[in-house]
Amino acid sequence: MDRSPSRSRTAVRWIAGLFLAGTVVVFPSMRSPADEPALEESPSPGTYRLVLEDQNRERTALVRVPRGYRAGEHPPLLIVLHGAGGSGEHVLRNDGWERTADEAGYLLVAPDGLPARMNAEPNLLTNPRLWNSGQLRAGSPRTRVDDVAYIRHLLTDLESKIAFDRQHVFVAGHSNGAGMSFQLASEMANEITGIAVVAGEVVDRPHPARPVPTLAIFGTADEVRPLAGGESELPWGSRTTEPVEAELARWAEAINCETDPVEISHENSTRVVHYPSKNNGAELKVMYLEGHGHAWPGAQRGRLLARLLGPVNAKIDANDEIVKFFQSLPELPNPPQPTRRR
Repeated sequence: MDRSPSRSRTAVRWIAGLFLAGTVVVFPSMRSPADEPALEESPSPGTYRLVLEDQNRERTALVRVPRGYRAGEHPPLLIVLHGAGGSGEHVLRNDGWERTADEAGYLLVAPDGLPARMNAEPNLLTNPRLWNSGQLRAGSPRTRVDDVAYIRHLLTDLESKIAFDRQHVFVAGHSNGAGMSFQLASEMANEITGIAVVAGEVVDRPHPARPVPTLAIFGTADEVRPLAGGESELPWGSRTTEPVEAELARWAEAINCETDPVEISHENSTRVVHYPSKNNGAELKVMYLEGHGHAWPGAQRGRLLARLLGPVNAKIDANDEIVKFFQSLPELPNPPQPTRRR
């Protein structure tokens, strides 16, 4: 992600777009992750920060231990991955996952991606946090850090402090974080029970060791990740993507599903299809939200970024749909053995 003049002009247009026609940008008041206590062994319910050294980089994550948790329990684990320019903090507070984790009883970890220029401070428009999802510009410095290896390290370190149910490990992600969710499912299929993605891209050559049940959500008015594919404009430049249905067919084939979708329902401005399993196993379920843009459905963002992320017209709460989907899945067969507690 170099800062070429064309990319600079694009970023300026996005910044200007926030203030056109009297638009007011409202950023929610949030605590800094540094304000949260460090995660230690046997924590009580609450939000904690988890910092570890990985590949010579300091990596940070927020961990939510749900209300009602008692020492010795093994709650299901949910990893939630932010989109480009986001953070674990935004995932917890803006996207409502702190509340959802408490209600569903999930142990939740929301890690931070590394910025595009890793030795500079992250910034939404000029140096966004990213995931190395296999879709970054080839040869860019950010591609040299293996985020699959980081997530494995993160789970090992997390498990040394608080036990979780290895048969129920889920991943959810938005945009670039959705692409990373597909990458994790491709590389860590034997450790992941299911994934859910919003506005994501499928990795080029997926090769999961087992079919991973998948829920995908897209807005039909998303100009950042358009359904028809083609060129779209981001704050950091333009990109070209495949049609969504072509990518979904590729993922369906990778998880041993039919490549032609079957409609399940079409009501309340939401069309639901699925790609049936070829052997009564994992399926790919897709929800198309009519008139909705790129924003996380159900997120609390005030009037922020309406011009940039497109219309908000979802009749669903993505968190609720994702939890419902995950709760319907069978447990992971032959999960890894738990990390021995120190």
